Amino acid sequence: MQRQVRGSLDALEALPDDRIDTSDIPEQADWSDAARGLYYRPVKQQITLRLDADVVAWFKRQTPGGGAIRPQSIEL
Repeated sequence: MQRQVRGSLDALEALPDDRIDTSDIPEQADWSDAARGLYYRPVKQQITLRLDADVVAWFKRQTPGGGAIRPQSIEL
């Protein structure tokens, strides 16, 4: 990504929501007709990981209630 674009995006991200001018984009209040994944569906690949028990325990400590491991938190 170009530096100028990255700088603009960083500046926009730092702004509080009430300071961002959205007057040219009407707010969408009703999302009942929205379709998820209509235009982009990422390719997914199923994998199996074998982890040491201490690693699994660490992941479980990161989740509320010690529930399922969040796959987004694992980078391969």
